[in-house]
Amino acid sequence: MGAGSRRPDRSLQIVRNRYNAQSIHGFHTIFVPGAEAVGSMTASEARDEFSDIINRVAFGRERVVIRRRGKELVAVIPIEDLRLLEHLEAEEEERIDLAEAQKILEDPTEERIPWERIKAEMGR
Repeated sequence: MGAGSRRPDRSLQIVRNRYNAQSIHGFHTIFVPGAEAVGSMTASEARDEFSDIINRVAFGRERVVIRRRGKELVAVIPIEDLRLLEHLEAEEEERIDLAEAQKILEDPTEERIPWERIKAEMGR
């Protein structure tokens, strides 16, 4: 840190009020009922505060959205949130696959291929 720069007070406690938004140390924080705080900052701010962002996300379970030229670009989220998203995505893909299979099975014009024929064509 340079002599003229001031490090933000890391001990600042954010009071989570429903539907409240405020700007704290360059982070525009949006409070969503039932979710952790979502912070938003520019890419250059994120570069300067990267280690703080990692700590806020990993230990404070915050979500930080990083913007470039006013457009939301990426989000830094806790690993648990990522695992949940991956799980939900897999469940949705499975649901779609099952729905497509059911649709094919219900279609009377769909040709039925016996398993023995498939095995024979595959050389088993």
